[in-house]
Amino acid sequence: MRVQCIATLLFYGMFVVCGARGEEVPPRLTLSQTVEMALAQHPAIPAAAARISAAMALQQQAGLRPNPSVTVESENWRAWGEPGFKPAQDLDLFIFGSQTLETAGKRSRRIDLASQDYKIAELEKLALEWRIRQDVRLVFLKALLAQKQLALLEENGRYFEQVIEYHRVRVEQGAMAEVNLIRVQLEGERFRLEEQMARTEAERQRIELLRAMGLAESRADFSLEEITPAPSLEMTLSGAALLAQAREHLPNILMAEAILARARTQVELEKSLAKPDWAVTFGYKRTAGFNTMLAGVSVPLPLFNKNEGSIASSEMEVRRAEHSVREILARVAADIGGAAAGAQRRQEMLSRMQKGILGQAEESLRISLAAYQEGGSDLLRLLDAQKVRNEVRLMYARTQMEYMISLAELENAAGVENLLLPKEAQRVKP
Repeated sequence: MRVQCIATLLFYGMFVVCGARGEEVPPRLTLSQTVEMALAQHPAIPAAAARISAAMALQQQAGLRPNPSVTVESENWRAWGEPGFKPAQDLDLFIFGSQTLETAGKRSRRIDLASQDYKIAELEKLALEWRIRQDVRLVFLKALLAQKQLALLEENGRYFEQVIEYHRVRVEQGAMAEVNLIRVQLEGERFRLEEQMARTEAERQRIELLRAMGLAESRADFSLEEITPAPSLEMTLSGAALLAQAREHLPNILMAEAILARARTQVELEKSLAKPDWAVTFGYKRTAGFNTMLAGVSVPLPLFNKNEGSIASSEMEVRRAEHSVREILARVAADIGGAAAGAQRRQEMLSRMQKGILGQAEESLRISLAAYQEGGSDLLRLLDAQKVRNEVRLMYARTQMEYMISLAELENAAGVENLLLPKEAQRVKP
């Protein structure tokens, strides 16, 4: 056990040194790469690993028995008086050993308690890794949404530059009033401002992604790999089934239940500590020149201190842990219900948009542009059609990514990855 503990400490020490060097962020990141880099380099993970090593050492300590004691004692020393002092005859010499015998299973309960602490430390690390993984996935999707919005605005800007150029040529040919050119130029400037704001938001989201990965000092000049849109949501699992999966897999629930088990073990240990330990003594005695043996038993009398306060405190801790488990289960059930409902609503919105306004907005712009170029429509109608088309495309992209975020939140609440996410996201290791 001691060799294993030292090896674990050395391994995580090397992990901290290597992780501190950092790793360059590639110019294009996939979701799986992002999660793997976060788990490999996040500075909080080595700290949780050190907590496991400390719990391992305490687990070893809990199994050790009390040390024996050795006593060497002599009596009847004097420097005066009659008859004269003769050490070989007058001294009493005692050499004896004493060993405490633990009663009421104290050692086994200490081991159980230390094992519970070790399990909690492992679950804390698991919960930390789960939280980092889920935070990175959610921030990745939000950053990808900002990137897609920027790409759409850039595409709209390039398209509108063509509209501006068309008006410039028409004005130069004398076939159009210059006021129309000014109006489309103003609209183009508005597009450029929106694009600049979207670029700022995309950069902010990339910085947030680096922060979630634990790489705040890295450069944010990278792009994100597109994720295949999620399939239609088919709720094959009920809320009760998802809650059952959460109870089996969600680290927060597992840790709360482990804390409850530890509190119950603590109660048993405190009750055993109320039972007195025996101390047995056995040794050698020399008195008046005679060699003899001695033996004895020491048993404390629990008249005043029966450990009542510690027992009552540990029992209250059990009640607190039970309420904490119920509170976490209620919160997880609410999170599952909310995330499932949100994903369902956004999926319905996507279906309606695919069947209706997406195609209608494109067709309206095409007709307005053709009519305007033929002189059958005014500029305001063209600009309105362009604006509606841009807003619809942005709304669709935002709803699509929010749908995927809702699925990720559902998986986060249920404690099971790859529950409903598309194939690209399923490459993330659990």
